Amino acid sequence: MVLPTPPLYRNSSLPDCLRVRCTQLTRTQADLTGLDGTYNILYTKAVMGQEKQIRWLGSSFRDLLGFPAEARRRAGFQLHKIQAGLDPDDWKAFDSIGAGTREIRIKSEDGIFRVMYVTKFVEAIYVLHCFQKKTQKLGARDKKIAEMRYRAIVNDRKT
Repeated sequence: MVLPTPPLYRNSSLPDCLRVRCTQLTRTQADLTGLDGTYNILYTKAVMGQEKQIRWLGSSFRDLLGFPAEARRRAGFQLHKIQAGLDPDDWKAFDSIGAGTREIRIKSEDGIFRVMYVTKFVEAIYVLHCFQKKTQKLGARDKKIAEMRYRAIVNDRKT
């Protein structure tokens, strides 16, 4: 399909090489006009197939479901970013729990929430622990839970 040169570029003072480039972009955009929905579906399927699986350890999924709706939504969005290979917006390394352990920090009107996870393993993202933070310091109970679940992953991978 040959489209005429758009009027915007026909009498412009742009050099020929740029004018042709602009025309080609316009033609490409015109060719894709009816394919926007199809493209989005195909792109989403391709990207979704490349995402890492999330594996929930212990009661971490149930604990996340106990978060208030806004905190749960934010946590889900941040976990989705991690699945796509991106860093969450607000995170902190927690190597004292285990190598490669990180925590997503979520602040909402209902309080401060944390999701501890590990991404260093090829097969999946492991969510170790989800909890509401009540003090500035990481609670001993929460730290112990995350450490035990991290050790469980390492031991399971050895066998």
